[in-house]
Amino acid sequence: MSITPIQPRALTELECGVVTKLLSSGAVGAGEFLSQIPFTRVVATWGDGSSSVDLAVLPSAVPASGSTDGIFASGAVTDRNGAPVGEVILWVENGRLSGIEYACIRMSAHGRCPSLRRSRFCRAVLDSGSTWLPRRAT
Repeated sequence: MSITPIQPRALTELECGVVTKLLSSGAVGAGEFLSQIPFTRVVATWGDGSSSVDLAVLPSAVPASGSTDGIFASGAVTDRNGAPVGEVILWVENGRLSGIEYACIRMSAHGRCPSLRRSRFCRAVLDSGSTWLPRRAT
């Protein structure tokens, strides 16, 4: 994995939707992380064409209390036919959102992860009629 710093930018509509969906499980602390979304910036990508990004929360946002570092939430990603293709993982550090990782379990014909945007996960984010499988890290 090659981390590529970028000019900080606001989360895209899809990134906001993914984070919101992952935090919709009602897990302890999820509300505190949800309140950080407007203060969150993408500061790096995980390589050319990767949907995974590093996040930084502006200092003016309140950190989540009692939060541990690591995976806070994840959700299974399936293709349009329901076949598993990977998962989306929400990382936190020091009570702040720190990354969105798209980990795939099978590559496309081009040697890349299948498009996250075309997955059932993102259709669920962008259109509430689809299903996905949220999980809370233990």
